[in-house]
Amino acid sequence: MGCVSVALVTIAVSACVLADPPATLPIVAEGPPSIEADVVPSTLNVLTQWPTSGGFVIPVYLIDPTKTIQWLAYTDYSAVPMASLPTAAVKSVGPNDGAAVRVVHAVVTEPVGPGCHTVEVIIAYSFTGFTPDPPSAIVSWFFAPSGDPDDCSPYEAGALADATFPGTASEAGVDVTVQDGAN
Repeated sequence: MGCVSVALVTIAVSACVLADPPATLPIVAEGPPSIEADVVPSTLNVLTQWPTSGGFVIPVYLIDPTKTIQWLAYTDYSAVPMASLPTAAVKSVGPNDGAAVRVVHAVVTEPVGPGCHTVEVIIAYSFTGFTPDPPSAIVSWFFAPSGDPDDCSPYEAGALADATFPGTASEAGVDVTVQDGAN
């Protein structure tokens, strides 16, 4: 009977260890803001008319709907420092009734000049100056003020600036010496 009591005590002690609460769960990392596909106007086509009332409408999904997001718009961004500044100061969009989707209405000044223009809206939780702090998201549109979407051709000019690729390097006026390692 002594053996049976020791076995019952051992089982009771083991059960107490299993009944302890779990350790504190790790905090889930903050996910990036996610731009939904149904932006207005659509990014699938070159814009030939500038959006009027409401500007660019960008639905943004947030893992944590209590977060505030910020946005910044660039037109014809250049990687050269100070060559292109944002079209407006950083704007904030705060929580709205705990909804997971926040809607950004980015009103951007219409670019002037011929050719193709690129409008980019960057969305982040915060910015340092004009640089988004990670994580962030970006959406881009192409705009042809002439009304001709061909102004925003996705093709480069090619070696002869005629949108074709020459059959050989010598046809392009380039001297090429090929070394194949053979003696």
